Amino acid sequence: MTPRLAVLPGGFDDPIGRFDTLDLDYFGDKARKFLKEVLEVETLTLQAYIEEHLADILDEDLSNEHYVALLEVLVSKKDLLEKEGTRATLAALPLVRTKDGLLRAAIDCYAKTDALAEILGVLNVTQN
Repeated sequence: MTPRLAVLPGGFDDPIGRFDTLDLDYFGDKARKFLKEVLEVETLTLQAYIEEHLADILDEDLSNEHYVALLEVLVSKKDLLEKEGTRATLAALPLVRTKDGLLRAAIDCYAKTDALAEILGVLNVTQN
C-alpha cells in the first residue's frame, strides 16, 4: 500500500475499492500526524472522492457491481447532493448507463417515450 492509494477515513468507504482506507485503531496520535503531515495521506471524504477522483474512476471499465455500489453511495448522501457545486460536478460526469451500455453525462441523455419516438421517427419505443 502506498500513500497515494492509502487514505485516512473521512466518513466514507470507496465502493469501487480503488483506495485502501487505513484503520486508525492501529495508530497512535503521533503516527496519525506522521501519516497526514509527512506522508501526506489524504482523508477520503465523499466530497473529495467526487471532486478529485470520480472522473478518473468513471474512465475505467466499471463492473455492474461497482457501478451499482457507486450509485447507491451517491443517492444515500442526500445532504451532499443538495450542495450546488457537488450537483454541478455530478451532472457533468458520465454517471448514466445508457441502453448502448456506455456511461454518459445526464445532460446527454433523454428518457425514451412514445411522444419522443414519434417526433424522432423511431418505431416501437415502449414495450409493456
